[in-house]
Amino acid sequence: MSPTHLTRIAPDEGRESSFFTSIRELEPHTPAGTNPEKNVALENLSCDTYVPPWTEPYVIGVAGFSGSGKTSVSERIISELNTPWTVLLLFDNFYKELSAAESQQAFACNYDFDTPNAIDLDLVVEKLTLLKQGKKTDIPVYSFSHHNRTEKKITIYGANVIIIEGIYALYDQRLLDLMDIKVFVDTDLDVCLARRLTRDILYRGRDLAGALRQWETFVKPNATTSVYPTIRNADLVIPRGLDNTRAIDLMIKHIQKQLTLKSELHLARLKLLGRGVSFDVSRLANLKILPVNNHTAGIHSILFDVHTGRTDFIFYFDRIAHLLVEAALDTLQNYSPKKVTCANGYTFDGVVQSLELVAVSIGSIYFLLDAQIISGAGAVMAIQVLIDHKVEQKNIVLISYLLTEIAVKRILNVFPEVTIVVGKISNTDSPDPAYNQEGFKDADWPFRTRFVDLLYFGTA
Repeated sequence: MSPTHLTRIAPDEGRESSFFTSIRELEPHTPAGTNPEKNVALENLSCDTYVPPWTEPYVIGVAGFSGSGKTSVSERIISELNTPWTVLLLFDNFYKELSAAESQQAFACNYDFDTPNAIDLDLVVEKLTLLKQGKKTDIPVYSFSHHNRTEKKITIYGANVIIIEGIYALYDQRLLDLMDIKVFVDTDLDVCLARRLTRDILYRGRDLAGALRQWETFVKPNATTSVYPTIRNADLVIPRGLDNTRAIDLMIKHIQKQLTLKSELHLARLKLLGRGVSFDVSRLANLKILPVNNHTAGIHSILFDVHTGRTDFIFYFDRIAHLLVEAALDTLQNYSPKKVTCANGYTFDGVVQSLELVAVSIGSIYFLLDAQIISGAGAVMAIQVLIDHKVEQKNIVLISYLLTEIAVKRILNVFPEVTIVVGKISNTDSPDPAYNQEGFKDADWPFRTRFVDLLYFGTA
């Protein structure tokens, strides 16, 4: 690389081994082509609000007889989708709590667990509705050994895919309205009996006589009168359960296609955030940029230098990180200007705390830290997670070393009360010499490549 192409970020005008070159000339940024067939109707989307993906989870209902293979089919779906934050919601955990008399009947295998009345459908609807809204939810845990709910709770938050599985998953219209696809696993009852006996005797501590009596008295009659009619509510029927590989593969491909469309819609919404929003740093009181001076410019120059070794890179990045955290801590104090008259008559322009603090708890302030923020998508989602957990915007401080203008627009457009502390900002079009003397743009390599993590941790 010729030194004549290099632009050094240092107090002097020397052109030496700066990491930043005129990259717009050497490596022009070419936007990816668009496929009209995949375009989302963006004109119908709002660019002022952020819709996190976990508030629009894809809900799959899987029903069928007891022992039909519902759980195996659900686990196969989870394995094939390989999607993070996939939740399997089992109806088995929503059995109603039993009275002392009912508990005795259950231990004697004389209690009907297979009637719709044995399941707390109202609680199922409540929990699924909360998950559908992207809210944190506690799921009860039922013990078949004790025939009652345990004290343990399973906390679920931020599900992308929810699989609700149970014999009555397709029974309640309220649940059907929350589902995106409804599946019924249709297996011969003799096969179901064999599977159920194996499960109850080996894993649930039942004896053979009691398990058979329960099957003949409760399970089989309810299967024909209450469970099988729900097959009419299914979008897809899978005969023979897990053995029907062709039907399962077709179902999984359909689900994958729907999840792809959902992902494209989410990305389209992210791209709209901040579009058309003006960017004037002087009017953004909650955007704090490190001052441009010899100290910070020198550190920038070393960090951007292509010849800087990893040891020096770590040392100077730690220094700039200290400055960023100190600047973030300064936002927690309230200062006002004050003129101080010295003993010899000179005046000094200083600052003084505007509020007197005497052992007052300030509550919790949350610092979000990221070395580089390029698109702002990760930061927006991280802030949304805190807000979902009842954290106020004004109590969130986002700290980053390098930040693009489009990311700032997106973050502050959605969360205008969040404070941002940043070391250096690039611009979308015309660079602002007040804080971007080098003229970096969002499309330049350093602001669209996460090089800090690579160099700091030695994974480059």
